[in-house]
Amino acid sequence: MASEVLTNTRVLNLFFTILYSTSGISRAHIRSLPGYSNLTTQAFDVQFERDKAALRSIGVILDKKYMSSSEDEKYRIASDFFAKKDITLDITDMALIQLAASAWQKINPQLIRPKLAAAAHDTATSRTQDITPVRIDFSGAESVADLTRAIHDRYVVVFDYSSLKGSDQRSVEPWRIILRGPSLYLWGYDLDRLDQRVFRLSRIRSAIEFYGQAGDAQPMPEGVRDPFTDFLVAPRLMIRLSALDRFYPHITQYIETDNTQEWQCVHTEEAEKGEWIHRILSAIDDVVVLDPVDLRDEILKRLHAAAQTSE
Repeated sequence: MASEVLTNTRVLNLFFTILYSTSGISRAHIRSLPGYSNLTTQAFDVQFERDKAALRSIGVILDKKYMSSSEDEKYRIASDFFAKKDITLDITDMALIQLAASAWQKINPQLIRPKLAAAAHDTATSRTQDITPVRIDFSGAESVADLTRAIHDRYVVVFDYSSLKGSDQRSVEPWRIILRGPSLYLWGYDLDRLDQRVFRLSRIRSAIEFYGQAGDAQPMPEGVRDPFTDFLVAPRLMIRLSALDRFYPHITQYIETDNTQEWQCVHTEEAEKGEWIHRILSAIDDVVVLDPVDLRDEILKRLHAAAQTSE
């Protein structure tokens, strides 16, 4: 797999490294960053000037400063870059910011509340204390950069993939990366199955490898049907009360019905059809699929096949 650092990645890494430094960073430190460390002195000087120009084009100016006469010059972001404006947040602004922060599992929304309170009225702050957090886990996001390049340059990609049936190596002509619900997916043509497939990035168990040359992968055909039309389902189920706890993490709504003594009707979260088939079959005595019809038919088909096998 190619190891060079993409320009956008290198410039962004430079920006954030300098942004989060407390006293600026030296030229020697910059030379150790990915994208610079393997360059000669002359090549580094040229590349660094180009990257500074790229930052200037978006309004980021780097200042030089000296901590002492014996120290190497250090770079920091010019203070003019940080706008000093009075900002007032209303209840809607507060709610959206807290929801965005809570979506990332590694960020504690409590950390941003003092800053929000400073820019909002007390009433707005108090009314957003009990916002239900959104949980998004972008597991597999580390593969996005390689997959994006593969899509752009039309490389075939190879990776180890884990599914309910086990783990094996897949060779794929990548078409698109899709965010669906809380997960990231790769959509492409599976050269092993000879059909289009959708792969959840969190199930990729190896580094992404490029196979062959750029241009070897075929582009996405025109008029291809949305892969999630049949791929994801959010079934409506009747669940025995004694089994509700087992399905609790996947229930989105409880529905009142006349028959409430032993069973509960529920709406459930959207997930891969294969996952729902596995969940339902593992508790088949306690679950009835009301809809969608195709999921119910698939469950019945598998039960019928299992019964024939056991005869």
